[in-house]
Amino acid sequence: MLVNCFVAPRRVIQAGLEINKNIIRQAFALLFCVFLLVGINRAALAQSAGEAVHVGKKYTITSEVFNDKRDLYIALPNGYFASGKDYPVVYLLDGEGLFNIAQGIMSTLAEAHNMDEVILVGVAHKNRWQELSGKDRETLAEFLKAEVFPYIDQRYRTLSHRTMIGHSLGGSFLWASLANSWLKPDVMITISAVIRKEGPALYPKIAKALQHAEIAPKYIYISMGSEGGQFASTHVKLKSLLEGQTSIRWDTDEFPRDAHGAVPTPSMHYAMQEYYADWVMPKIKNLGRLSSSKALQDIGGYQAIKAYYNSYSERLGYKVGVPDIGWTALPGRWSMKENLHNLLNLYVKRRRDMAMSFNI
Repeated sequence: MLVNCFVAPRRVIQAGLEINKNIIRQAFALLFCVFLLVGINRAALAQSAGEAVHVGKKYTITSEVFNDKRDLYIALPNGYFASGKDYPVVYLLDGEGLFNIAQGIMSTLAEAHNMDEVILVGVAHKNRWQELSGKDRETLAEFLKAEVFPYIDQRYRTLSHRTMIGHSLGGSFLWASLANSWLKPDVMITISAVIRKEGPALYPKIAKALQHAEIAPKYIYISMGSEGGQFASTHVKLKSLLEGQTSIRWDTDEFPRDAHGAVPTPSMHYAMQEYYADWVMPKIKNLGRLSSSKALQDIGGYQAIKAYYNSYSERLGYKVGVPDIGWTALPGRWSMKENLHNLLNLYVKRRRDMAMSFNI
């Protein structure tokens, strides 16, 4: 009886251990299934997310002027590495917020032959109030002039032609820069600029600067949205200063349906389109495509095209080659009708005088 008393509890304990082992096995199996499902879901989500699309790259440089690290956003034109040509540069203040919008606008306009291809550089700010309208304005100007411009010119194939774009405080900074001769861009685009307390002192200096060709930009564009108030009064005053100019090309637009944060989009689009108006020779645009030697003769021949773009270069302030404007149809069709000599001459002239393109 005593033996049986010890045997029974042992069997009970063994049975309990077996039950615990089964529970543990089931728990591990359940956990395995959970992890497996999580892994599958993550893979499915990653696959459905697709690949990231990049419109440019962010670079961090060390600034001796600011004694700090600074970010630049840079987008190169399509075909930059294959073209071998030099490009004008567009510098965009508030680059951290406006870079993607600007890149989309400019790449689209260039692809549609509404403007030249450009290198776009977005300049980020650490304290935009101080840098664009406060005590660090001159420091920002020195940073751009002494560090950013050389950084871009040394690393990329650039022309000595710069466009600067500023929205809101960025626009105010550009007008202060003009008044004080800090920077001398070839093209200045200011969007909903606001000049407040310093206006009485700044406006006369702006008016004086606009009279000097070596200081004033070759082209100025101003715009505003639906802001009203000091934005509207600033816009009216700047417009009145520009209306007295005869040596400066300028344009202005108002977008009453666009709020302050939205107005950069239409402004940048129309500014670049106005500056590069008639990028395609109007006679060629009217034809649609140069599809025959007769069409080429009707517009005055290749020399007429070269003469147009020589004059157009003077208007822009930098040398442009004849852009790729639908010429690709000409050699193929012409080769069936005209002699090989004409075809080869045209091709050689295109390669020598036209901007490089994927369509060549």
